[in-house]
Amino acid sequence: MGHESAARAIAVEKRWRAGDYKLVGWAGCLKNRFLWFTTNYGYAPFRAIIWLLLLTFLVGPLGFSRADRAGLVVPKNDNAYQQYVTKASLPGGYEPFNPWHYSLDLLPPLDLGQKSGWHLYPVAGIPYWHYRFYFAFLISYVLACYVLLALAVAAFTGLIKKD
Repeated sequence: MGHESAARAIAVEKRWRAGDYKLVGWAGCLKNRFLWFTTNYGYAPFRAIIWLLLLTFLVGPLGFSRADRAGLVVPKNDNAYQQYVTKASLPGGYEPFNPWHYSLDLLPPLDLGQKSGWHLYPVAGIPYWHYRFYFAFLISYVLACYVLLALAVAAFTGLIKKD
């Protein structure tokens, strides 16, 4: 009868305490805190969207532009790769690398042409650990995007139970 916000606060606190390490162990505690952090146990489904937007429009482009500046993002096409490495230019009609578009292109329903035209590749003269670092970043980025997208869909459709 008009106390929805108080009832929501109590329900969230109840879920928080139910995820105590002593009750559910480390795995349960981590899952509990992750659900609180991303969707507030289903009470704030927009949180997952906010985290996904931050990841997609801030973290992704920053990481991929750093990889490009390091010289690790190269064209997939063999002819374009050879021209890119030898002449530092692209053939006519080949779309230049854009970290913003590449970041968006890694999300499931989108195809902006960056993923099919560019990829991370260990180039001679650049330490191999740089490549491994940016490859781990790429894998982590894609996994985080998929998890946040799935959580957002689950929170909006009610699959994450509030009670």
